[in-house]
Amino acid sequence: MERDDHLVLLTRIALWPLAVLSAIFGPLLFLLPNRTDTLWAWQIRPDMSAVFVGAGYIFGACAITTLLLRNQWHALNTAAVATWVFSTAMLAATLLHLDRFFLNTPQFYVWFVIYLALPFALPVAWFLNRRYSKPRDPSDLVFEAPIRYANLLLGLVLLGFGLFLFFNPSGAAAIWPWQLTPLMSRVIGGWIMFLGMGGIVIFFEPRYTAYRALIPGTLVWDIALLVGSLLHLNDFDFTRTSSWIWFIVLILFTLGNIGALARYEPLYRRRAQGSAARATA
Repeated sequence: MERDDHLVLLTRIALWPLAVLSAIFGPLLFLLPNRTDTLWAWQIRPDMSAVFVGAGYIFGACAITTLLLRNQWHALNTAAVATWVFSTAMLAATLLHLDRFFLNTPQFYVWFVIYLALPFALPVAWFLNRRYSKPRDPSDLVFEAPIRYANLLLGLVLLGFGLFLFFNPSGAAAIWPWQLTPLMSRVIGGWIMFLGMGGIVIFFEPRYTAYRALIPGTLVWDIALLVGSLLHLNDFDFTRTSSWIWFIVLILFTLGNIGALARYEPLYRRRAQGSAARATA
């Protein structure tokens, strides 16, 4: 059996609807955060919380679409690990706060079916695709050890902070930059756990090609959050240090993703051109 790294058909069929739904609801939440009472599965207040979720789904639309078009399991596998943690957190948050949802509405059923299915579907996708996964080659471009260790440390910090948001909503609300409900604390905690797991996975899967489709999407995510935050400054409590930390972290994440692309993309392209030249020689 040839390990050509392709995605099995069932995986592609399952993920394209997620890409489409993310592409629809991400911009809706980002651009119309005051309409969640009619557009979303529950009413989100303040607007900045809806912007946060919308920016996450904009990233999801970019990342899932790019990963599907690239058709590389070793790249999707890295995202699948983090998404499993995220989707499990979303399912748990839903079950803990069913009273906050607009039950028996199409929006709720779409939300619930997705997050009921993902925690089980992702392990199935891993099992079906892993037999075609391409092993690492000595010639692969990889992140250097200092970057891997830095991402591991950052990932562990983010994972821990996400768990804090999920399991201690009242404590999170006391320090968060804007008003936070228990449900939104758990939802935002799930997104932060997603980022944390992404950083941790880099330590174990250092190939640049595993993240080449994700870094541009993450950059879009950072910029969307930064722009959304600037548009909703009235939601922030600037008497809290966390509000200033929020903007500093967003700027650092944005610069970090730009730096990663600037450093590794030219190296990748030169290696690809060299490989193509040797193949035609």
